[in-house]
Amino acid sequence: AFVGNTVAISGTAANFSLPDGSTQQQVVAPAYFDFTSSSVSTATVSDKGITTVVGPGTSKITATLDDVTATGSLTINSTGTFVHAPTPTHDAANVISIFSDHYTNEPGTNFNPYWGDSNVKSADFKVTEDGVEDNVLNYYDFYAIPSQTKWAYVVNVLSPTINASAMSYFHVDIFVPTGTSTSATMNITLVDFGANGVDGGGDDTTIPYTVPSSQLVPGKWNSIEIPLKGKTKNKIGHIKYADGVNITNFWVDNAYFYKENIPTA
Repeated sequence: AFVGNTVAISGTAANFSLPDGSTQQQVVAPAYFDFTSSSVSTATVSDKGITTVVGPGTSKITATLDDVTATGSLTINSTGTFVHAPTPTHDAANVISIFSDHYTNEPGTNFNPYWGDSNVKSADFKVTEDGVEDNVLNYYDFYAIPSQTKWAYVVNVLSPTINASAMSYFHVDIFVPTGTSTSATMNITLVDFGANGVDGGGDDTTIPYTVPSSQLVPGKWNSIEIPLKGKTKNKIGHIKYADGVNITNFWVDNAYFYKENIPTA
Protein backbone atom coordinates (compact mmCIF):
# COMPACT_ATOMS: atom_id res chain seq x y z
CA ALA A 1 0.00 0.00 0.00
CA PHE A 2 0.98 3.67 -0.17
CA VAL A 3 -0.15 7.01 1.23
CA GLY A 4 -3.72 7.77 0.21
CA ASN A 5 -4.82 4.13 -0.19
CA THR A 6 -8.02 3.17 1.59
CA VAL A 7 -8.83 -0.44 2.45
CA ALA A 8 -12.30 -1.49 3.56
CA ILE A 9 -12.20 -4.31 6.09
CA SER A 10 -14.52 -7.12 5.07
CA GLY A 11 -15.35 -10.69 6.04
CA THR A 12 -16.37 -9.79 9.60
CA ALA A 13 -18.54 -12.34 11.38
CA ALA A 14 -19.39 -13.65 14.84
CA ASN A 15 -20.05 -17.13 16.21
CA PHE A 16 -23.01 -17.62 18.55
CA SER A 17 -23.58 -20.60 20.82
CA LEU A 18 -27.17 -21.83 20.55
CA PRO A 19 -29.20 -23.55 23.29
CA ASP A 20 -28.95 -26.92 21.52
CA GLY A 21 -25.15 -26.78 21.82
CA SER A 22 -24.49 -25.94 18.18
CA THR A 23 -22.63 -22.87 16.93
CA GLN A 24 -24.09 -20.51 14.36
CA GLN A 25 -21.92 -18.07 12.43
CA GLN A 26 -23.54 -14.77 11.54
CA VAL A 27 -22.15 -12.10 9.22
CA VAL A 28 -21.71 -8.90 11.25
CA ALA A 29 -21.14 -5.44 9.78
CA PRO A 30 -17.67 -3.99 10.49
CA ALA A 31 -19.29 -1.06 12.31
CA TYR A 32 -20.10 -3.39 15.23
CA PHE A 33 -16.39 -3.92 15.90
CA ASP A 34 -13.92 -1.66 17.67
CA PHE A 35 -10.77 -1.41 15.56
CA THR A 36 -7.23 -0.55 16.62
CA SER A 37 -4.18 0.38 14.54
CA SER A 38 -0.80 -0.60 15.94
CA SER A 39 0.80 2.40 14.21
CA VAL A 40 -1.43 5.40 13.55
CA SER A 41 1.50 7.13 11.82
CA THR A 42 1.19 4.45 9.11
CA ALA A 43 -2.55 3.77 8.98
CA THR A 44 -5.69 4.92 10.73
CA VAL A 45 -8.96 3.01 10.89
CA SER A 46 -12.48 4.41 11.20
CA ASP A 47 -15.31 3.03 13.32
CA LYS A 48 -16.74 1.56 10.10
CA GLY A 49 -13.57 -0.38 9.34
CA ILE A 50 -12.17 1.90 6.64
CA THR A 51 -8.37 1.87 6.86
CA THR A 52 -6.52 4.89 5.46
CA VAL A 53 -2.78 4.80 4.78
CA VAL A 54 -1.16 8.01 6.04
CA GLY A 55 2.57 7.25 6.06
CA PRO A 56 5.31 4.69 5.46
CA GLY A 57 5.81 1.64 7.66
CA THR A 58 3.77 -1.30 8.90
CA SER A 59 0.54 -1.27 10.86
CA LYS A 60 -1.49 -4.20 12.15
CA ILE A 61 -5.24 -3.61 12.37
CA THR A 62 -6.99 -5.67 15.06
CA ALA A 63 -10.52 -5.62 16.45
CA THR A 64 -12.72 -6.49 19.40
CA LEU A 65 -16.44 -7.20 19.62
CA ASP A 66 -17.97 -6.61 23.05
CA ASP A 67 -14.47 -6.79 24.57
CA VAL A 68 -13.80 -10.16 22.89
CA THR A 69 -10.65 -10.11 20.76
CA ALA A 70 -11.48 -10.98 17.18
CA THR A 71 -9.62 -13.74 15.37
CA GLY A 72 -7.62 -12.45 12.39
CA SER A 73 -6.08 -9.12 11.50
CA LEU A 74 -5.16 -6.86 8.60
CA THR A 75 -1.50 -5.94 8.07
CA ILE A 76 -0.72 -2.79 6.07
CA ASN A 77 2.76 -2.54 4.55
CA SER A 78 3.09 1.02 3.27
CA THR A 79 5.85 2.15 0.92
CA GLY A 80 5.01 5.78 1.67
CA THR A 81 4.17 8.28 -1.07
CA PHE A 82 3.25 6.61 -4.35
CA VAL A 83 5.94 6.89 -7.00
CA HIS A 84 4.71 6.76 -10.58
CA ALA A 85 6.42 4.68 -13.23
CA PRO A 86 8.61 6.63 -15.69
CA THR A 87 6.66 8.39 -18.42
CA PRO A 88 7.21 6.66 -21.77
CA THR A 89 8.89 8.79 -24.44
CA HIS A 90 8.37 6.65 -27.54
CA ASP A 91 6.25 8.06 -30.35
CA ALA A 92 2.80 6.45 -30.24
CA ALA A 93 3.16 5.57 -33.93
CA ASN A 94 6.03 3.23 -32.98
CA VAL A 95 4.23 1.50 -30.11
CA ILE A 96 1.82 -1.40 -29.64
CA SER A 97 0.59 -0.93 -26.10
CA ILE A 98 -0.72 -3.71 -23.87
CA PHE A 99 -1.06 -1.77 -20.61
CA SER A 100 -0.26 1.93 -20.25
CA ASP A 101 -2.17 5.13 -19.55
CA HIS A 102 0.11 6.96 -21.97
CA TYR A 103 -0.94 5.05 -25.11
CA THR A 104 -4.07 3.51 -26.57
CA ASN A 105 -4.04 -0.10 -25.41
CA GLU A 106 -4.84 -3.08 -27.60
CA PRO A 107 -8.25 -4.49 -26.61
CA GLY A 108 -9.05 -7.91 -25.24
CA THR A 109 -6.19 -8.59 -22.80
CA ASN A 110 -6.95 -10.72 -19.75
CA PHE A 111 -4.29 -9.72 -17.22
CA ASN A 112 -4.88 -12.65 -14.88
CA PRO A 113 -7.03 -15.59 -16.04
CA TYR A 114 -6.57 -17.30 -12.66
CA TRP A 115 -5.56 -20.61 -14.18
CA GLY A 116 -6.03 -23.48 -11.75
CA ASP A 117 -2.38 -24.29 -11.11
CA SER A 118 -1.34 -20.64 -10.70
CA ASN A 119 -1.01 -19.35 -7.15
CA VAL A 120 -0.71 -15.68 -8.19
CA LYS A 121 -3.53 -13.27 -7.38
CA SER A 122 -4.35 -9.72 -8.49
CA ALA A 123 -5.15 -6.56 -6.54
CA ASP A 124 -4.90 -3.94 -9.29
CA PHE A 125 -5.28 -0.33 -8.20
CA LYS A 126 -5.68 3.20 -9.50
CA VAL A 127 -4.04 6.40 -8.31
CA THR A 128 -5.70 9.71 -9.17
CA GLU A 129 -3.76 12.97 -8.85
CA ASP A 130 -4.96 16.32 -10.19
CA GLY A 131 -7.71 14.50 -12.08
CA VAL A 132 -5.23 12.21 -13.89
CA GLU A 133 -5.61 8.47 -13.43
CA ASP A 134 -2.68 6.08 -13.20
CA ASN A 135 -3.71 2.41 -13.40
CA VAL A 136 -1.32 -0.21 -12.06
CA LEU A 137 -1.35 -4.02 -12.20
CA ASN A 138 -0.62 -5.53 -8.78
CA TYR A 139 0.30 -9.22 -8.43
CA TYR A 140 0.80 -11.00 -5.12
CA ASP A 141 1.26 -14.53 -3.73
CA PHE A 142 4.01 -14.90 -6.34
CA TYR A 143 5.36 -18.13 -4.90
CA ALA A 144 4.86 -21.85 -5.42
CA ILE A 145 3.08 -24.31 -3.13
CA PRO A 146 4.22 -27.70 -4.49
CA SER A 147 2.09 -29.63 -1.99
CA GLN A 148 -1.00 -28.00 -3.51
CA THR A 149 0.37 -28.08 -7.08
CA LYS A 150 0.30 -24.28 -7.17
CA TRP A 151 3.03 -22.46 -9.10
CA ALA A 152 4.42 -18.94 -9.25
CA TYR A 153 3.27 -17.60 -12.58
CA VAL A 154 0.74 -15.23 -14.08
CA VAL A 155 -0.10 -14.89 -17.76
CA ASN A 156 -1.43 -11.91 -19.69
CA VAL A 157 -3.60 -13.49 -22.38
CA LEU A 158 -3.66 -11.37 -25.56
CA SER A 159 -6.83 -11.86 -27.60
CA PRO A 160 -6.53 -11.31 -30.47
CA THR A 161 -2.82 -12.08 -30.76
CA ILE A 162 -0.35 -9.23 -31.35
CA ASN A 163 1.59 -8.83 -34.59
CA ALA A 164 4.87 -7.40 -33.29
CA SER A 165 6.85 -8.27 -36.42
CA ALA A 166 7.91 -4.62 -36.88
CA MET A 167 8.79 -4.14 -33.21
CA SER A 168 12.32 -4.13 -31.77
CA TYR A 169 11.68 -4.52 -28.03
CA PHE A 170 9.11 -5.41 -25.41
CA HIS A 171 9.19 -2.87 -22.57
CA VAL A 172 7.72 -3.22 -19.09
CA ASP A 173 8.14 -1.28 -15.84
CA ILE A 174 8.18 -3.43 -12.70
CA PHE A 175 8.10 -2.23 -9.09
CA VAL A 176 8.97 -4.48 -6.17
CA PRO A 177 8.16 -3.21 -2.67
CA THR A 178 10.72 -2.09 -0.13
CA GLY A 179 11.72 -5.14 1.87
CA THR A 180 11.98 -7.38 -1.18
CA SER A 181 15.27 -9.27 -1.26
CA THR A 182 18.05 -7.62 -3.28
CA SER A 183 18.64 -11.04 -4.86
CA ALA A 184 15.14 -11.31 -6.35
CA THR A 185 14.77 -12.62 -9.91
CA MET A 186 11.95 -13.66 -12.23
CA ASN A 187 11.43 -14.85 -15.79
CA ILE A 188 9.37 -13.08 -18.45
CA THR A 189 8.38 -15.14 -21.47
CA LEU A 190 6.62 -13.98 -24.63
CA VAL A 191 4.82 -16.81 -26.42
CA ASP A 192 4.14 -16.70 -30.15
CA PHE A 193 1.34 -19.06 -31.24
CA GLY A 194 2.92 -19.81 -34.61
CA ALA A 195 1.37 -19.89 -38.06
CA ASN A 196 -1.82 -21.56 -36.87
CA GLY A 197 -2.34 -18.89 -34.21
CA VAL A 198 -3.41 -21.48 -31.64
CA ASP A 199 -2.06 -21.82 -28.11
CA GLY A 200 -0.30 -25.17 -27.90
CA GLY A 201 -0.95 -25.90 -31.55
CA GLY A 202 2.42 -27.55 -32.07
CA ASP A 203 4.25 -24.63 -33.65
CA ASP A 204 4.49 -22.22 -30.69
CA THR A 205 7.78 -20.45 -30.00
CA THR A 206 8.97 -18.50 -26.98
CA ILE A 207 11.06 -15.41 -26.29
CA PRO A 208 12.43 -15.97 -22.76
CA TYR A 209 14.11 -13.36 -20.60
CA THR A 210 15.50 -13.77 -17.09
CA VAL A 211 15.14 -10.54 -15.13
CA PRO A 212 18.28 -10.29 -12.97
CA SER A 213 18.31 -8.85 -9.46
CA SER A 214 19.98 -5.70 -10.83
CA GLN A 215 16.69 -5.00 -12.64
CA LEU A 216 14.48 -5.67 -9.62
CA VAL A 217 15.80 -3.08 -7.19
CA PRO A 218 13.37 -2.78 -4.24
CA GLY A 219 11.45 0.44 -3.67
CA LYS A 220 11.70 1.79 -7.22
CA TRP A 221 10.39 1.23 -10.72
CA ASN A 222 12.69 -0.88 -12.88
CA SER A 223 12.49 -0.47 -16.66
CA ILE A 224 13.04 -3.75 -18.51
CA GLU A 225 13.75 -4.04 -22.24
CA ILE A 226 13.45 -7.45 -23.91
CA PRO A 227 15.09 -7.60 -27.40
CA LEU A 228 12.88 -9.00 -30.15
CA LYS A 229 15.27 -8.88 -33.08
CA GLY A 230 15.53 -12.17 -34.93
CA LYS A 231 12.57 -13.64 -33.04
CA THR A 232 9.24 -14.99 -34.31
CA LYS A 233 6.75 -12.41 -33.08
CA ASN A 234 3.81 -11.96 -35.43
CA LYS A 235 1.24 -13.85 -33.31
CA ILE A 236 2.18 -13.20 -29.71
CA GLY A 237 -0.58 -14.52 -27.48
CA HIS A 238 0.90 -14.73 -23.98
CA ILE A 239 3.11 -12.60 -21.74
CA LYS A 240 4.14 -14.78 -18.80
CA TYR A 241 5.72 -13.64 -15.52
CA ALA A 242 7.02 -16.71 -13.69
CA ASP A 243 9.49 -18.47 -11.42
CA GLY A 244 9.96 -15.70 -8.91
CA VAL A 245 12.91 -16.08 -6.55
CA ASN A 246 12.87 -14.06 -3.30
CA ILE A 247 9.90 -12.04 -4.54
CA THR A 248 6.24 -12.39 -3.57
CA ASN A 249 4.64 -9.15 -4.81
CA PHE A 250 5.21 -6.83 -7.75
CA TRP A 251 3.51 -4.06 -9.73
CA VAL A 252 3.43 -3.72 -13.51
CA ASP A 253 2.97 -0.60 -15.64
CA ASN A 254 3.76 0.53 -19.19
CA ALA A 255 3.86 -2.87 -20.88
CA TYR A 256 4.24 -2.33 -24.61
CA PHE A 257 6.10 -3.31 -27.78
CA TYR A 258 8.02 -0.63 -29.63
CA LYS A 259 10.30 -0.14 -32.59
CA GLU A 260 13.33 2.09 -32.60
CA ASN A 261 12.72 5.46 -34.14
CA ILE A 262 15.52 5.69 -36.70
CA PRO A 263 15.74 9.22 -38.15
CA THR A 264 15.54 9.45 -41.94
CA ALA A 265 18.45 11.06 -43.80
